[in-house]
Amino acid sequence: MPWLRWLLSAFSIAFPVLYAVYLLRDRPHALGEALAWAAITAFAFMLPQQRRVRRKQQCALCDAFARD
Repeated sequence: MPWLRWLLSAFSIAFPVLYAVYLLRDRPHALGEALAWAAITAFAFMLPQQRRVRRKQQCALCDAFARD
């Protein structure tokens, strides 16, 4: 299931960045907003990746990251 790994990777990168930005901006609901936007960001990254895999399209950059 590479899509789960892509989803978790994107979320784990986006969440701390967004949370730090919201904290610096002194937003009252920083945690909730960061969780929501990190999930949206992760899905926005993962869906095109999944589409390429389903269509069996090659991507040199993606293949470099997909190797275990």
